[in-house]
Amino acid sequence: MGISPCRDSCLINRMGRARACQAVVDLDINHINHVLVIFCLTLSNFLPSGRAVNCATVVQSWSSLELTPVGASGKTHYKHKTKVIGDHRAWCDGDMPGTFPVRRCGPGMSRNSRSLGESQMKPRVMKALSLLLALALAGCAPEAPIRIGLLAGLSDRGSDFGESVRNGVILAIEQQNQAGGIHGRMIELIVRDDGQDAEQAVKAAQELIALKPELVIGPVTSSMATVVLPVLDAAGMLTISPTVASPAFYGKDDHFFRVNRTTHEAARHHAKVLFDRQARRVALAFDASNAPYSDTWVSEFTRTFEQLGGKVSATSGFDSTASPSFGDVLKPLLARQPDALLFVASSLDTARLCQQARRLAPELPLSSTEWAASGELLTEMGGSAVDGLLIAHAYNRDDQGAPYLAFRSAFKARFQREFGSFSLLAYDTANVVIEAMIRRNDSESMKSALLKYGPYAGVQQSIRFDANGDAERQVFFTEIRGGRFIQIP
Repeated sequence: MGISPCRDSCLINRMGRARACQAVVDLDINHINHVLVIFCLTLSNFLPSGRAVNCATVVQSWSSLELTPVGASGKTHYKHKTKVIGDHRAWCDGDMPGTFPVRRCGPGMSRNSRSLGESQMKPRVMKALSLLLALALAGCAPEAPIRIGLLAGLSDRGSDFGESVRNGVILAIEQQNQAGGIHGRMIELIVRDDGQDAEQAVKAAQELIALKPELVIGPVTSSMATVVLPVLDAAGMLTISPTVASPAFYGKDDHFFRVNRTTHEAARHHAKVLFDRQARRVALAFDASNAPYSDTWVSEFTRTFEQLGGKVSATSGFDSTASPSFGDVLKPLLARQPDALLFVASSLDTARLCQQARRLAPELPLSSTEWAASGELLTEMGGSAVDGLLIAHAYNRDDQGAPYLAFRSAFKARFQREFGSFSLLAYDTANVVIEAMIRRNDSESMKSALLKYGPYAGVQQSIRFDANGDAERQVFFTEIRGGRFIQIP
């Protein structure tokens, strides 16, 4: 037998009095008699010695009812109302049929009336019925939501990165809740801001652990991953990041999953693209405040580019948290006469670097990593200075497939702006989590489910985890022309 929730139709007031609650009970005809016998025997336990209920007659009486099947699988809807009057509870307007007399309640019903024997048995009977009523009304309370945590930088100067991730996760969860949640349970997103600050990030991680979500999506930068993953892993908290790319987290059998490719793969790809575009002397400016990402990206790019026959003429690190002068960052690079500049920085800092580069060397080709690919902010902040910028994206802008077009339309309708690479990665990540939750059984951990049920369908690419929870990602290059991102072959 399956009993559905009261679907918000419970109207019992605070005092538990004189309000009707109509519950819809889905009764599986194949099991209904068994349930009635249990109910009947339970009631019999409260009767005085010598009193008995003919349970066979109860079952027979119920079976003689004409119930109209609704839907498939032999299920039936039988509606009843339960009224609470004073301290007495009784079945009304749909009394359970049987030989034990339960009188209909109404204005004329006497408090001294006898419904199941002598007055000394009434308290026991009322307790039994009250217990059964309480159990029935328990179905009126909605099931507790499934909690998913999100950890991202939402208040720092590069907060567009975290906001893009948050928006992608929000869209996926809202869509799943509109579709009925996970097995009827809604998903609750618990968001914490790491502020791109070590102390704040640890506090945020500890707060999430205390709230006991099924898992945490995030963090979004490798620097914050270095800080919070030891805390989350020690607590056994499963964590999955849409964007963390440092190879420091690759190949480890822990509680951390990654959807993005590593900096090694990204840097090698970028080096080949620049070399194919005839760059031979490249100078790099990088944000040293995200060292686990930037250092590994720069070192792998240098190694690959020089293997191809090019030369990294100079590198210059800066701390984005210290409000650097980007003109001063670029001047030593330009002194080495590069034929291209490459920026390893956020959208905001890349836009400012482009502005200074156009002022100091207006004809020099510019390029940036996918870290700056957060959508409109780059062109809004950089203006005409970012025209001609080559940048990597984690999705195919020329895709005309239905899933991509549906995501793009839904994102713009929800957030009134175009999405960026991080939003799509986060959307895919949240949907991977949702699918694993739907498919796992009660005995499976989320880690086991994520590993078992892949590959997962993303908006454009499937996501497959290896035994250590690492995934690969295809990336595309675009060039900004007239404020628009144009994908290049």
